[in-house]
Amino acid sequence: MKPIIVLTVLLATILFAACSGAAPTSVPSSPTSLAAPTQAPAAPTNAPAPTQTQSLPTTAPAPTESVVQPTTQALPTAAPTSPTSATSDSGSAQPPSGKPVDIVKKASLSAFDANTVRAQTLIQGGGGDTSTLTLEYIKPDRVHITQSTPQGASERIAIRGKNTWLKVGDKWQAQGADAAALFFSFLDPKALEQSLNVIQTESVQFVGAEVLDNVPTFVYTYKIVVDFGGQKASGDGKIWIGAVDGRPYKVQSVSDSLTTPGKQDSTTALYDYDLPLKIDEPQ
Repeated sequence: MKPIIVLTVLLATILFAACSGAAPTSVPSSPTSLAAPTQAPAAPTNAPAPTQTQSLPTTAPAPTESVVQPTTQALPTAAPTSPTSATSDSGSAQPPSGKPVDIVKKASLSAFDANTVRAQTLIQGGGGDTSTLTLEYIKPDRVHITQSTPQGASERIAIRGKNTWLKVGDKWQAQGADAAALFFSFLDPKALEQSLNVIQTESVQFVGAEVLDNVPTFVYTYKIVVDFGGQKASGDGKIWIGAVDGRPYKVQSVSDSLTTPGKQDSTTALYDYDLPLKIDEPQ
């Protein structure tokens, strides 16, 4: 499956499931056009203890000899049509006031306000391929991405202003500060906000309140249209927004496949916040 939209490298980037029907199957490995940002303050190697935890279905493939030591969680093996272990309570809570599109965009942008974020995404291509991508972020300057595709697994660590490392086999290869600058350019608030323009403003609707793994959420649906150099793909999205903190906890999308005409790509992304993550430079 070919890359569909870079936004999903980082949101989930997560925002990547919020704004497209498929996430990229590979992360840019050798960017040269971006200058490295100035040195950012060192990120903590041990973030605060978790305040909320989600339980996820089956176990995702673990990268070999990872230097990252997060708590263990599992990825789904199929995109569910309804929240796992969630109960509907559509009549007992009222969503935030304001335009639905503004609420959805604000929630999507708030994901990286947390001290740490883990976004786990399942990508199912129209051709039958299945990939998984896990992104971990320690505010303000450390990212760890692991990916499993039918073509194989990959792993990257980026530290702002220092370097990006790609794991090939059992060895890490440095790729330079420019590569790190590219990763973090996707986290720029303006870039994230612009990427959300694929959401069709008038299509956003509040559809109810649900409890998702003990987290009360407000659920919204919307239409998306993405233009890839003149080739457009449309689809549907759904987001579960925390009723207490306004952050996204789950995002699903289904869109026309650009690689398999007549078929659809789908993604399911799950988010956890303020976990005790650790991201160090490879040795």
